[in-house]
Amino acid sequence: AKDGGVVVSHLPRMSAATAFALGALGKRPAHLAFSFNFTDLPAGRSLPYMRRVLPSVKQFAVYSNHERGLYSRLFDIAEDRFVPVPWTQSVPAIDPDYTPATGAPYFCAIGGEGRDFGLLVEVARRLPSGVRIVAVARPNSFAGLSLPDNLEVLTNVPLSRTWAIANASQGVLIPLRSPETCCGHITFVSAKQLGIPIAATRSFATTEYTDGRPFILECEAQDPAAFVQLLERLMDQQSVLRQEAQAARPAEVALHHRTKWADYLSEFLDRHLPWRKA
Repeated sequence: AKDGGVVVSHLPRMSAATAFALGALGKRPAHLAFSFNFTDLPAGRSLPYMRRVLPSVKQFAVYSNHERGLYSRLFDIAEDRFVPVPWTQSVPAIDPDYTPATGAPYFCAIGGEGRDFGLLVEVARRLPSGVRIVAVARPNSFAGLSLPDNLEVLTNVPLSRTWAIANASQGVLIPLRSPETCCGHITFVSAKQLGIPIAATRSFATTEYTDGRPFILECEAQDPAAFVQLLERLMDQQSVLRQEAQAARPAEVALHHRTKWADYLSEFLDRHLPWRKA
C-alpha cells in the first residue's frame, strides 16, 4: 500500500484491522471500507478500538441510508463519508431437479443473520393445520428452541437447491430481530430477482429494498400474531402477489445488477488515482 494509492477492505472488522495496520506502517492510501455492515454493533473493548482506527478510512460503503446516520453517530465520523450502495448480485440459479416432497402449502425462511428464530417458531405453532415452514438456516440457528412438527430446518443446502425450495413455496419469510437490525438484504434481493412474494418484519435498514413493492408484506418486529396474518394474506392472495412479484422482476434485476458496484468502485478509483484519467 503506497501513499497516493488505494486499499479496499471488506466488512467492518477487517476494515478496522486494515486501518490499524496502515497506521502502524505509516501508510496513507485512500482506504475504502466496502460492505461496512454489522449484524451486531460493536461493544466492550471493540468499540473504542474501532472509534480510534476507523477515522482514517476515506469512505465507507453501506447498504442503506439508515446505516449512514447509525454508524456516523456510533463512530463519530462525518455522515457524508458513509455512502449507501445497494446490495448487488447475479440472479440466483434454481435447481431444476427439485420437487417438493408433498403438495401441501409451505413457506420458506432463509438466512441466519439478525433473524428472530423464536418468532418463527411461534408463528409455525399458530399456523393452520397442514401448513408448514421450511427454514434454510445455520446448524445453531434454532439452538435451545423446541420446534413444532410443521417447522422443518435444513442446513448446508446448496444455493440452487435453497432457491428451488423458496420458488416452490408460498413466499419467503424474513423475520428480523428489531427495527434496528441491518440484515436480510441478500434474501430480499434474491427473492425479488426471482419474483417470489415476501413476508418480513420492518427494519429501517431495508426500507429501500421493500417500500412500494405490493408483493412484500411487512409487520412490526416481535409480533407473532401480526406475522401470522401476513402469512394468511400470502396464502389468500397468492396468485395476485405472485403475479406482481413476477412483473417486478426486470426492474429488481436492474436495480441490483453487479454493474452498480462496478460503477461505484470505478468512480472511487478515478477520484483517488488520477493516472486512470490520463
